[in-house]
Amino acid sequence: MNSEESESQVLPVFLRVDPRDMQKQTGIFAEIMVRHEEAFGDGSERVKMWGDVLCEAANLSGWHLGHG
Repeated sequence: MNSEESESQVLPVFLRVDPRDMQKQTGIFAEIMVRHEEAFGDGSERVKMWGDVLCEAANLSGWHLGHG
């Protein structure tokens, strides 16, 4: 995800997700990344790329909508 290279505007909405969990890949994101590493192989470039993109998305300004 590189919105700087295109004219698209990215407006992330974090619904019932703490952006810090995405950024640091903790909580549910840690569990999901472990499952992906099991499926695609430990050290998979694809899984690393997904982790990098999640971190980049979490660093964007957006709306954090909690549990209600």
